[in-house]
Amino acid sequence: MNYKKLLTEELLPKWIEISVDKECGGVFTSFDENHNPKTDTGKHVWFCGRGMWTYSLAYLLCGPKKEYLDICEHIFAFLKQCTFPDGKLPQLVERDGEPKLIKNIFYYTEMFAAMGCAQYYRICKREDVKAQAELYFNYIYEQYMANLNTNQEEDYRVECKTFGLHMAMLAAAQFVRNAGIEYKKADNAALTAIEQMQNGGFVDDKNRCIHEHVTLDGALFDNEVNNSSCPGHIYEAAWFVMSEGEYRNDDKIRRFGVKLTDYAMPEGFDKITDVIPTVFDLSKSVAENVESGKFLNWPQLEAVTAFLLAYKITGEERYRELSEKFEKMTFSYFESFEDTIWCREIYKEDGRFVSSRGNGYHINGPFHIERVLLALGTVAETGSILEYVK
Repeated sequence: MNYKKLLTEELLPKWIEISVDKECGGVFTSFDENHNPKTDTGKHVWFCGRGMWTYSLAYLLCGPKKEYLDICEHIFAFLKQCTFPDGKLPQLVERDGEPKLIKNIFYYTEMFAAMGCAQYYRICKREDVKAQAELYFNYIYEQYMANLNTNQEEDYRVECKTFGLHMAMLAAAQFVRNAGIEYKKADNAALTAIEQMQNGGFVDDKNRCIHEHVTLDGALFDNEVNNSSCPGHIYEAAWFVMSEGEYRNDDKIRRFGVKLTDYAMPEGFDKITDVIPTVFDLSKSVAENVESGKFLNWPQLEAVTAFLLAYKITGEERYRELSEKFEKMTFSYFESFEDTIWCREIYKEDGRFVSSRGNGYHINGPFHIERVLLALGTVAETGSILEYVK
C-alpha cells in the first residue's frame, strides 16, 4: 500500500475542503454525518495544533505543497489569537475564537500547539512562529516537571498519576526538539517521560499489563474504578519509545518500547475479539467495548505501528504478522472509500462489525490516521522510523 499517496491524495485534501473556516479563522472540529461542519458547537483548540503538525510534517515528508503552508498559516493566526499571555489555551472556543471552556484536561492542548508551531517553524523559519512554539513548550515543561509526583489529572475521582500524560509529553518533546527549539529542555523531557513510564509504577510485570492510573506513590489501585488500562495509549507510547530508541541508538529504550507492545493487551484478550478496546477494566478482565460493541479507529492504528516497529527491532515474525493483521482489519472496517474520510468508530451487530456514521464524526480532524500513515510511509520508504522523528 502507498501510505503517503493515500494521505496526500485523499485524506489531507478532504480535510482542507471541509474543515477550514474561511470566515472566522481556524478549523471546524465538529461535523454531521454528511461532513458538513457544525458551526454552533464551538471549536476544540487542540485540533489547531494537531492540524498544523499534520500539514507541516506532510510538507516535510511527502513533498512541499503550497496548500499545506497556507493552511498552517491560517491555523497559526487563529491559534495565536486564542492564546493567553502565559501560553495557556482554552480547551474550547466560540467560532470567532472567544473562550468557551477554559478549563483544560491536563495541558494536552498546549502540547499539540507546541508540536504544531515547532513543525511549522521547520518549514517557514519565522521567528514569531518559533517564539509561539517556545511559549507553549515552556508552559507545558514547567507544569510537567513541577507536578511529576502530584495529582496529574484535573478533577479526577481520586489523586493519581496518569500514564497517558507521559506518553503525550514524550511526543511533544520529540517534535519540539527536532525543530531545534528549547533543545535541552525537550531532550530532558523526553528522557523524563520514558523514566516515568518505566519506573512510575504503571508497569505491572506480575500481570503483564500497563495501568493507566496509579497512586501518587506509584502503587496500584485496588478498586475497579481506577484499575484500568488504555491499550491505545500503550501502543502509542510503545512506538514513541521505540522511535526514541532509534533516535538515541539506545537498545534499552528500544526494548522497553517492545515490552510496552507486549503488555498493551492483557493476555488472552484475543480470545474475546480481534478489535482493540479503548478501555480495559483490569479488575474484571473485561473491555468496556465488549459490552457496548463500539470500537474506535485510533487504537487499531497505533497498534499497527507499534507491532511494525517491534518487528523491525526484534526481527520476530509474530510482530510482523500482527501488524499486517491489524492493518488489514483497520482498512477493512474503518476506511470509507466512498468519501475519503475514515469512520471514527465501528459497532458489532449480530456478531459482525459495521461502520458507524452520524455521531462518529463529532470532534474530528486530521491527526491519528494521518500520523500513522506518515509513520508507516516513512518506514516503507526507508526501512526505519528515524526520518519521521529526527
